[in-house]
Amino acid sequence: MGVVEDLTPRELETQDKNAAWFHCASGLTRTEDNKIDGAVMVFHDIDQLKRSLQEVQQARDFSQAIVETAPEPLVILDDAMRLMIGTGSSTIHFT
Repeated sequence: MGVVEDLTPRELETQDKNAAWFHCASGLTRTEDNKIDGAVMVFHDIDQLKRSLQEVQQARDFSQAIVETAPEPLVILDDAMRLMIGTGSSTIHFT
């Protein structure tokens, strides 16, 4: 169903034929007496945002894989020295 069929605004993220990402929002315009006057589609280029997010997710997954394969107990603390990640028997002493 589309905006015209059920009068509901729509938003989605899509890629063009070159794999660039866009956010698409569509809706209806109305006259002062609430009659439908037209339709509007707006595209925002979100390609850099999506690619940056993919890079961060890949880095997170890579880091997690390293932590999970560490042969010795491993502790990762934040800047306030609070436990963020603990593996193996290290969690017994720090949790």
